[in-house]
Amino acid sequence: MTLFQQLAAAGLFILAALLPLQASAGDSLQRVIDFKVLKVGMSGNQPPMSMINREGGIMGFDVDLARALAAAMQVKLDIKTMPFGDLMTALEKDEIDMVISGVSITPQRTETVTFVGPYMMSG
Repeated sequence: MTLFQQLAAAGLFILAALLPLQASAGDSLQRVIDFKVLKVGMSGNQPPMSMINREGGIMGFDVDLARALAAAMQVKLDIKTMPFGDLMTALEKDEIDMVISGVSITPQRTETVTFVGPYMMSG
C-alpha cells in the first residue's frame, strides 16, 4: 500500500470520527458526496499540525492529511479555521463535516462526539 493510499484510508477512518452522535457517519459522508465538498474544522494555531503562514494560508500535517483525504474522495476541500473551543459546536451544528485539530479523546467529549480512535499519539 502506498503512502497516499495509507493516508486516504486513515482519512476515511477519521471521517467517521468526530461526528455528532445524533448524526450517523453515513449521513455526513453522504452530504460530502452529494455536495462534493469536505468541510474540515481546525484551529490553525497548533504548529506543526496546523498554522497560518505569512501569506495568510493554512499549512501543516493536519492540512496535508485533509488534502489527501479530499483528493482520495475526489471532492473539494474547505478548511474552516476557528478557535479550538468552537470546533465541537461547529461540528454539532453541521457547519463542518469533521475536525482534524489535535482533539484529545476525553470522557466528556465522548458524550457528544463519536471518536473512532486517534490518528496520532503524543506525550
